[in-house]
Amino acid sequence: METTKIQYGSAELHIPRAQFSDEGQYSCRVINTPKQDLGTSTLQVSVPPSACVTPNDLTIESGTEKTVMCEVHTFYPKDVSIRWGQYRKGSSDCELLELWTCVKNVLINSDGTYSVTSLLTLNPKKEDDGNTYSCIISHRSLRIELSRNLTLTVTERGDNAGAIITAVVLTILCTLFLGLLAFLYFRFVKKDPPTLSEITGNNELIDMNRTTLTCQIMDFRPNDIEIFVCIRRSEEQEMRTIYTWRSGGHPLRSG
Repeated sequence: METTKIQYGSAELHIPRAQFSDEGQYSCRVINTPKQDLGTSTLQVSVPPSACVTPNDLTIESGTEKTVMCEVHTFYPKDVSIRWGQYRKGSSDCELLELWTCVKNVLINSDGTYSVTSLLTLNPKKEDDGNTYSCIISHRSLRIELSRNLTLTVTERGDNAGAIITAVVLTILCTLFLGLLAFLYFRFVKKDPPTLSEITGNNELIDMNRTTLTCQIMDFRPNDIEIFVCIRRSEEQEMRTIYTWRSGGHPLRSG
C-alpha cells in the first residue's frame, strides 16, 4: 500500500503475484471522526485448465467397443464441468451425450491445482463413421468453453470364419507334427538301459547233466544289444566270458 496517496483519498492495496492463499474477501474501513465507512471486495484466484483427448483419431471396428479419455489438468478452483458432445458427419449441430460417460474423482496436484479425467465409451455402427466427438470443459477461469475433439473412423467387421478354420487346421497339423516327433524320439533317439532279473534255475548242478539258467532282460531301447555270459569258478579270482551274443541272433564267441 502506498501511504503517500492516502492523503489524497486513495488507499490502494497492490498484490504483485496473486496466489491461492491470497483468495478471499478484503475490506477497507475509513474513519473520519465521528463518521466512518466500510468497503469490501472479493478476490478470486483462478488457473485455467489445459486438456487433451486420447486418442486424437480413433478407428473402431463396427460392433466393437472402445473408451476414449479427456484429461483436464492444472486448474483452480476445483469446480469444473465436463461434457461430451457428438457432431455427426457433415453437421454443425452438437448433440450432448449423457449415456456412456464417466468422470473420475478430482485429484489435487502438488502445486495446489486440480486434475480430472472423463471417459467416453463408444460402440459405433457403420453410419457413425466420420463423426466428431468433443470434450467440452467449463470453468470459472474460462470466458468461453474449452473443447478438444476427436474424429471417429468405423470399419466393417471382418468375417472371422476363414481365420478360425485356418487356426483349427494349423492346430491339427501342429499336433500331428509334434506327435510324429515324439514317436521318432521314443523310437529312435531315446535310450533306456536294460533291466536284468535274478538268474533262476537249478542251483545244484550235476556233473554231465544238462541244465538251464534263465535271466530276463527287459525295458531297453534301442533294440541293438550285446549279451555276455560269464563264469567264475570257485578256484578262480576273475570272471571269465564263456558266451557272447549280439542282436541278430548269432553267437560271436563261445568259450
